[in-house]
Order: sequence, then structure tokens, then C-alpha cells
Amino acid sequence: MSLAIAGLTGCLTSATSTSTSAFATFTELFGDFDFGDVNTDTTGGRPTLADATFRSMVSLTFANAAADADMETSLVAWVNGNSITSAAQEDTLINNGYVQLTTETRLGTALVLPIGTFVYGGPGVAGSTRVRLGAGTAGEGDGAAVEPSTRTFQLITPDGILVFEDPPVSCESAAFVFKQDGRPLESEAIPQGLGDVFEGATGAGGIKTLAQVDAYECDPLRPGLFFRSGGGTLATNEYREGAAITITFFLEPGPNGAAAVVTIN
Repeated sequence: MSLAIAGLTGCLTSATSTSTSAFATFTELFGDFDFGDVNTDTTGGRPTLADATFRSMVSLTFANAAADADMETSLVAWVNGNSITSAAQEDTLINNGYVQLTTETRLGTALVLPIGTFVYGGPGVAGSTRVRLGAGTAGEGDGAAVEPSTRTFQLITPDGILVFEDPPVSCESAAFVFKQDGRPLESEAIPQGLGDVFEGATGAGGIKTLAQVDAYECDPLRPGLFFRSGGGTLATNEYREGAAITITFFLEPGPNGAAAVVTIN
């Protein structure tokens, strides 16, 4: 197999250069996709060990720490065309679930994937994969920790990973959403005089933004996590080959406003 365009790479563009007008949700644009059950490893029935001619595997785990709500988001992972140096490496990517783009693909204004980019092969635009997690399991007793529901992907170390709900045009774009009975939780104020009969109906709401993912960059807009091949100290949004990455999603934001915490080992 010959590489389509070896010199092209995935590009992140600043939201300040284009309009941030209203846009359709991911589901409206690309359709609704359901993948598997909670607490599963996802390899798509493909090999889980990468060929020695290319990078080792990254473990990417999604964890829903909300005990009373489902969590939904989408995943895109890509390998830049100029990271590939041989047909054997192309074959390795394809045998491990990647497909090669034949047209330029854009997600919002923040991400441009040129022709020749390899993307992890979900059925959505840019190989996006819909991720749904059921509620975590509440511990016994007041203040007990929640046992998160999880889903893990094993994939050849990509150059970039983007977790998002709506195509990103600013850090106010939705990154993930909590739902009950298939409907997003709301954060509308409780009418006066109703007391605690509606306790729990308010709060931070179910739709979380890119700004609430603690590792994402907003100024300039650069959502996502990125592969670093050289030495030196990693930035909070960087990982090395073969890393174990966990993204834990919380219904209630922490003191810094983050509702998704990225851990990279």
C-alpha cells in the first residue's frame, strides 16, 4: 500500500480566525452511534499488539464517576501522514484498526486532518467513535467513593487524541454530557418555595465544555492530547509512546472548574 500524502500532518487551528456561530450537535451532524457495554475493553476484534516496525500500544480508559447519570462523548485518534516511513508501518496501522483519510476532514474550527492521515476507525466523521458509559456504582455509606464504570481502548500510539461532544469551535463547545433516561441533565434554577423536594435537580448541569477538561488548552484553542517523541518534561496535554491514559468524568466540577481529569502514566 502506498502512502497517499506523506508530508501532511494533523493541524490545530485557532478559533479566533473563524466565526464561532451556533452549530449543530455531534448527533445532528454525524448521526448517533452506540458501541458496546460498560466495563469493556475495546479492540474491535483486531490484534492488540502492534508490529515492531511502529509504535507500541496506548491504553486509553474512560471512567464515569457519576453514580446517578450516564456519560456520553466521542473519540477521535489520529496518526499524522509524515509519521509513517514505510508500507509495513501503514499495514501495521491498518491491521490494528486505523484507516487512511482520502479527503481533508474538519471537526469544527479546531481540528483539520489532511488527506493521508490515519484515524482510528470508528464509523463517524474522522473515524470518530461514540462512547457511552452507564452510571458508576455508589459506595455504601455517606461520603463513600463511587466505583466508576469504565471502557478501555487499546490502540497504536496516536499523534493526537480528541475527546469531544460537539465539533469544537471554542472552549465553550461541549466536550461530554451526562444524561438520565437519555436526556441531558439540566441546571435550571429551582422555583422559590419548592424546598428540597427537587433537591439534586440543580447544580452544575449535565453538559460540560472543553474548558472543563483539565488538560485541554484554551488560549490559543488547542483541545486534545498529543504524542511527544522527544525527551524533556511532558506538558499536561502530552503523553509518550505506550502510555496509560485515564480520563475520569465527574458530574460535579472540582474547585478549579474541571469536570474531566486526565491522568497519564
